[in-house]
Amino acid sequence: MNSATCTPCMAAPLSDSNIHLPAVTYHYHFVNWTPCSGSCGAGVQSPIIKCQRGVGSVDDWENMVFDIVDDQYCVLAGKVKPVIQTTRPCRLKPCMPNSWVKGHWSQCNASCSGGYRRRPIMCYNPNTMRSEPASECRKPIPRHLQRCNTSPCDGQWMVGKWNNCSTSCGIGVHQRRVVCRSSSGVIVSSQSSRSAISEPSGCRYLIQPPRTQLCCNSSGCPADKQNICTSPPASASPGSTTPS
Repeated sequence: MNSATCTPCMAAPLSDSNIHLPAVTYHYHFVNWTPCSGSCGAGVQSPIIKCQRGVGSVDDWENMVFDIVDDQYCVLAGKVKPVIQTTRPCRLKPCMPNSWVKGHWSQCNASCSGGYRRRPIMCYNPNTMRSEPASECRKPIPRHLQRCNTSPCDGQWMVGKWNNCSTSCGIGVHQRRVVCRSSSGVIVSSQSSRSAISEPSGCRYLIQPPRTQLCCNSSGCPADKQNICTSPPASASPGSTTPS
C-alpha cells in the first residue's frame, strides 16, 4: 500500500483572503422633502439629505441593508454633504381672508342724556390664528365707540338767590342754594351731586350751576376806596367752586 494514500487530509490554512466580512459604507442620501412652507396657499419644499449606512456585499448592492444614521458617521468617512439648491413648488388649502373680530359692547357710561359704550376690535388672520395690523383688513373699520342712553335725564337744576357778599369792602364770595329736582317734583340732591349718583336718573349728567361766586362790595369802604368795584367780577371766575 502506498503510504501517500494513507496520509490524512489536512485542511488548508485560514487567511484574510478567506474571511468575507460584510462591507459597511456611508454616503449622503436623499430621504424626503420638507413640509410645504407657509400655512396655506402656494409654497415650496426643499430636499432632506441624511447620512445613510449600507451593510452587505458591495458586489450585491441591491441586497444591502440601509439605515439612516447621524451625519457624523459620514463626516468621519470623509463624505462631503452636498448642497442642493433645488426646490419644488407645493400648494396647500387656499388661504382664508383676514376678517374683523368684534367684542362685546361695554356698559353705557351714562344712564340718560347720552353716554358712550365701547367694544374691542381686532383684525384676525384665520390662517396664522394671530392678530394683524388694521391695515391688513378690509375697510371700513367697524365702530368701536357708540352713543347710548340718549333719552334726556328727568331732573333739573334749581337755583336760589345769592346771599350777601362775605365782605363789606372789596372782593368776597357769596353763595346760593342749588338743588336737583326730578320731573315728579322730588328733590334728589340739595347739597352735592354725589348723592345723585345712586339715583337711576336725575341731574348727575347735567352741568351743575355754581353754588359759590366772587362778589365785590363797596358799601363799607372808606371814601378813598368807593371806586373799588368799578370793574365787576366775572359771573364765573376761577375762584368759583362747585358743591363738595
